[in-house]
Amino acid sequence: MIRWRITYVDGKTFSHVDGDPQDAPGGGVAAVAQEDHVVGSAIHHQNDFYCFDEQFGGWAGMDVFGLTQYLIRPGMKIVKLGEAMTTAKYKQLVADLRKDPDLPAKSARYPWEAPL
Repeated sequence: MIRWRITYVDGKTFSHVDGDPQDAPGGGVAAVAQEDHVVGSAIHHQNDFYCFDEQFGGWAGMDVFGLTQYLIRPGMKIVKLGEAMTTAKYKQLVADLRKDPDLPAKSARYPWEAPL
């Protein structure tokens, strides 16, 4: 099982198997999927920034205001930059992530996880 995986707009991926969060490429992020003890797996997408912090349980998608709050807290910071993609490509990516056999099955959806 994959604990977390970053998917980039060019189709490449980086997961915990490939290295630590700080080792992942910093830009071009389309989505971050990760295991979640409440809903099975959570998919963070449509965000400007993706930040890693154990306080969040791993990755969290953020806008500039969330990023600012994250950055002023003490401790090491890991930030990846989101990138826009075409609507068709985006919808296919999220649909594929929701069916990904390497991630735990979803049992529910968080309110911030937009339906497609």
